Amino acid sequence: MAESRLDAIEAALQSGAAAIRADGGTTYHYTPDLVDVVGFYDELGAGREVVWLFRAGEEEHAEETTGDAASGFGMLATAEFFLLVACHFDPSGEEPGDQPDPSRSRVVNRLVRDAIRFLLSDVQLGGLAENVVNGSLFVNRDMFHEKWALAELRFVVRYSYQSLTP
Repeated sequence: MAESRLDAIEAALQSGAAAIRADGGTTYHYTPDLVDVVGFYDELGAGREVVWLFRAGEEEHAEETTGDAASGFGMLATAEFFLLVACHFDPSGEEPGDQPDPSRSRVVNRLVRDAIRFLLSDVQLGGLAENVVNGSLFVNRDMFHEKWALAELRFVVRYSYQSLTP
């Protein structure tokens, strides 16, 4: 059982992403063979081909409705998440005018498409959240690792809870 609502949201994101299966791009291009919730990005999963790493960022909690100490009161919260999506990429032949097929850019675009499709497939995470993408979803493709095609997505999950059960 999850220790907090945030813990349950992290578990739902992780288990949902781990269930993704590639189908030639109709729904998803890649099947992640490592999906994890981490405190920071360390190693990208030696021996893995496709890696999804969720990392929690800032949270904000505000009183939504009043109540008493016995029954609690309603709270509204937002939690920032980062999702690093990465695919092992062989850079041989990655010279100007001699790009591999698919190119690093195309692999990154496919990873981002898969991640956005996943996040929008159940925006309430089975009832745990009010919205997985509260506001905007940001994509950072300005990342480089010699052996990986990768990008990071930033999104904010909005959820509510009773003060006695954060």
